Amino acid sequence: MATLAEFTLPLDAFPLGVVCEEFPDATVELERVVPTADAMRQYVWVEHVPAESIATFLESQTDTAGVKLVDQVDDRTLFRYHSDSDGCGVLEALVDSDTTLLSATGTRAGWRVHVRGDVQQAVADFDERCRRAGVQPTLRDLHATVGTQPSQRTAVTDAQREALLLAYANGYYADPRETNLSELAAEVGISRQAFARRLSRGYRTLVESHLALPTADEGVS
Repeated sequence: MATLAEFTLPLDAFPLGVVCEEFPDATVELERVVPTADAMRQYVWVEHVPAESIATFLESQTDTAGVKLVDQVDDRTLFRYHSDSDGCGVLEALVDSDTTLLSATGTRAGWRVHVRGDVQQAVADFDERCRRAGVQPTLRDLHATVGTQPSQRTAVTDAQREALLLAYANGYYADPRETNLSELAAEVGISRQAFARRLSRGYRTLVESHLALPTADEGVS
């Protein structure tokens, strides 16, 4: 039975905790984390701090491999951030314990994270592996997903989500286009054909989930 857990973690549990140390009013929300062979790619929302200030600060960090502004809504800014891969104890704990990071929000007080394990033992393993890595998690909530109904909408996979976000961030949808499928595929280390299929399946899933025509039973309004 799947189990949901909420933990609080110290600010240095994730590398981007330095943003909250530098800007006490900032709120950092990890949108997507993609560990690769030589770097860690992260999509991260930052609130309550000017985008230029965040970009300048991140670019000044010694482990920063790249920063790009992707989107901006009011005082929320979405960045794609690359850092040199020195490892992250929490991310390694997630992988080793077979748990899924549902959300991670950081403030000056620390990180609040929500994880899901297919079984309760996975959550316990996550806690133990964090401690082995020198991170001290505090469990705030734990419950099984009893009585929940699976969504009738099909969600994009992590790989499809990464492809869609990467294409958007690099200007694939711009007019004129600022990149091509070969360049995008090279960035994630797969073939052009494989990336094109991943992008196509992501499109199809989004259309079927959110834009598909109603069935005959549902009727048309």
